[in-house]
Amino acid sequence: MADIEGSADPVAVVGTGAIGSALVGRLRAAGRDVTVWNRTASRTATAVDMTRASRPRPT
Repeated sequence: MADIEGSADPVAVVGTGAIGSALVGRLRAAGRDVTVWNRTASRTATAVDMTRASRPRPT
């Protein structure tokens, strides 16, 4: 896996299932800014708790 620490680029994670949530946790632990989106907004709660931003579903 590439070194994710020290990069200033923001990251978006689409999907907050088992893999997406784990990815969000690793990215936040490394100090990265993460935006989370999931098809079912209510399922983003755990991942959003780990992030600084969540985007509403487009209409």
